[in-house]
Amino acid sequence: MFKMRFIFSLAVSVFTLAAMAQENVSNIRIEQSDEQLIILYDLAEKADIEVFVSFDGGVTFEGPLQHVMASVGKAVESGVDKVIVWNVYREFGEIDYENTVIKIVANDPDYVDTPTFSVDTTASDSWTRMAEFFGASRNGAVGFAIGNKGYIGTGTDGSKHLNDFWEYDQVSNSWTQKADFAGGAKNGAVGFAIGNKGYIGTGFFRGSGRKHFWEYDPVSNSWTKKANFAGNSISWAVGFSIGDKGYIGTGWSSRKGYLKNFWEYDPVSNRWTKKANFPGGARSWAVGFSIGEKGYIGTGQNRRNRSDFWEYDPLSNSWTRIADFPGEARSWAVGFSVGNKGYVGTGGRSQDFWEYDPVSNSWTRIADFPGRSRRGAAGFSIGNKGYIGTGSDSQDVFVNLQDFWEYTP
Repeated sequence: MFKMRFIFSLAVSVFTLAAMAQENVSNIRIEQSDEQLIILYDLAEKADIEVFVSFDGGVTFEGPLQHVMASVGKAVESGVDKVIVWNVYREFGEIDYENTVIKIVANDPDYVDTPTFSVDTTASDSWTRMAEFFGASRNGAVGFAIGNKGYIGTGTDGSKHLNDFWEYDQVSNSWTQKADFAGGAKNGAVGFAIGNKGYIGTGFFRGSGRKHFWEYDPVSNSWTKKANFAGNSISWAVGFSIGDKGYIGTGWSSRKGYLKNFWEYDPVSNRWTKKANFPGGARSWAVGFSIGEKGYIGTGQNRRNRSDFWEYDPLSNSWTRIADFPGEARSWAVGFSVGNKGYVGTGGRSQDFWEYDPVSNSWTRIADFPGRSRRGAAGFSIGNKGYIGTGSDSQDVFVNLQDFWEYTP
């Protein structure tokens, strides 16, 4: 096991850095931004990174720090310009930097005979930057999870539609390319999982929507064509699963325009059944997720951005309007659920993120998304973590993104 530690002290906004580092870590720089300290460094070998702080000149230390993000935590990959962002104010409030000492400990990830590897020190309500999505940067991709693996595929890189498909391993924080989506290149498709299978369908290609619908088996790493989506040929619809059924609704059709239709898919019978129309009005670029036995659709666009939100009950085949999304009305956002809560954020130029509690029918603003503001990102959840990545930069729609982030509620 190797360890590295360095210290720095600062007066006002001038940094004095003294480093005592092994060869694994080098080129350490410190920047200050509002209530945050930004630490940049180069990492020669993969390591587990923890950060500690002392307020008595290095005699005693507190930590590991909880309100740190980006290149910190387990199995940080090697590379240059690694970044650790510490929200000082959120961790301790106002502090006097005069006798402050920061210690970074880098542990060999292959050294397992230590209790620190069995403890998850990730702060609650926090974002952590994970291994970048390994495919091309893109927007309009689909995302879903099967068991303890996540999947992102299809989309557009700005010049062409894509059909590559990638698997994310939460344990190793790594990506593996899988069999290309067999339904052809497209963006604005719908993806969800039912049981141990994944599904991708609809989507946009060469100026119009599609009806194709395919099933992915992660065991055989193969795709099987299923019954075409029974509604209009659409793109930018919403999809999610509830129990053993899948659902697709809203969207945009080159022939019909914005839509409010809602359909249920049964994988056992391989049939589609029309359900009660979405009552919030026709739209596309909305978000959807499920919590327990209910489904949720909200935000989106039909000439203007929307903020209304609706709950679907499959037992009664009925919709109920719930509390409106309290952030700025938006489209192209991303949504997922973790446990008994739903999460919605990004879209437009905003980085705010919100949690929905169906018991109290209320929204709570959580930690802002620390990546670039974006549209058309992909998201999913694995266990008690949420994930979002890819998308197009809201400040420049011609710039697509590859970064990938984990949220801990």
